Amino acid sequence: MSVIADPVDVRAWPFQPNKENYLLWVGGFDDLQAAEHAAAAARAAHVPLIINAPVMRGRERYFASHIVPHLKDDHIRFVGETSGRAQQRQLISGAKALLVPAQPGSERNRQLILCSLASGTPVIAFQDSGVDDILQDGVNGYLIDDETGLTAAISGVPALSSASCRASVEARFDVETVAVQYERLYRLVISERAALPM
Repeated sequence: MSVIADPVDVRAWPFQPNKENYLLWVGGFDDLQAAEHAAAAARAAHVPLIINAPVMRGRERYFASHIVPHLKDDHIRFVGETSGRAQQRQLISGAKALLVPAQPGSERNRQLILCSLASGTPVIAFQDSGVDDILQDGVNGYLIDDETGLTAAISGVPALSSASCRASVEARFDVETVAVQYERLYRLVISERAALPM
């Protein structure tokens, strides 16, 4: 049976080739999402980082011990939860890169990566995060092994093309492309079923 990829409405994400000087991390504050690794790598690469996430009930202690120590200057900026989709789209489309130093991933991470690429923003993620079917190393982002690799990949972001990021999802994950794949699969199932002996 074929596996059909998650779709993204590419047209809903305006292409932004002119990036601002910041990296972006979006997620939840826990060991799996590893915001502190993103902060440490951004500081080591000398590129500002925006942390975009709410501090959920029960995660205050984690935030205080793992995130607050990184907020000693404007280099790492915590903006909390965005007030709406338009604001988050603006953050994603304006970023030099989206950092996803997460463990094997949630569906939320996959959708976030697709949306980021649709806007022309490259993505840096761990090799084992379950997104290697989306990310093409050196084309629309980088797949890295550890925090040291994350810092090096940040330095390599200027070599990536925003147009290539968008094209990589437009060709493989746009809703129309995925709809065609579903249609082909349904036709295959129907024809195989029709060929079965009665």
